[in-house]
Amino acid sequence: PTEKKIDSFLSAFFSSNSGGASSSSSGDSTGALQEDEDEIASWSVTPPQEAQQVQSSSSCGDGLTSADGLPNCCVPDPSFLGDGACDAHPPYNTAECGFDLGDCCTESCKTDTPFACAAKEGDAYGPFGYYCLDPRHSNIDEDACGAENREWVGDGGCDPEYNTAECGYDGGDCCRQSCDAAFAYYECGREAQPFDCKNPDIIYRADYTP
Repeated sequence: PTEKKIDSFLSAFFSSNSGGASSSSSGDSTGALQEDEDEIASWSVTPPQEAQQVQSSSSCGDGLTSADGLPNCCVPDPSFLGDGACDAHPPYNTAECGFDLGDCCTESCKTDTPFACAAKEGDAYGPFGYYCLDPRHSNIDEDACGAENREWVGDGGCDPEYNTAECGYDGGDCCRQSCDAAFAYYECGREAQPFDCKNPDIIYRADYTP
């Protein structure tokens, strides 16, 4: 629309100043034309892509940015999504944001990422845990579980307050058969947080080992 406006303006200008003008009026017209061209050059035109980005960010609200490829995902820092470390709380760990773009479930966390789903005790960061809410991989009931320290779930150490069906039996931490040593931050069954398996799908197996 801006280009059409400029073309129309120039066409009208040249039409009104063509033919029958004296050398004096011609000089005046040249000066006026230069002024008009300078004014046109000063008009600010926002590129469509930039305008779309501004609109996308503003639609998320103050301090939030829309993540690429996830138009309904608004987070403070999109670089946290899919970085190999579970950001267990909203707005990251939500369906709209792909459950932190897969970081919060061992089945979907990608190892070719900055944190590589491999934080261990002694690192300068963590624990992150795996507060997995993706229904394809988890049976945690977010509302019923109500975990305040979500990063403790799935970190390898059995936390009695989260050793419930609603919390997925602490994300599997409390049973020898379900604690995932490959992803656990703490050593599974460590002395400070020993196994205390209450998952009926495990304790009633013929091969169950406490």
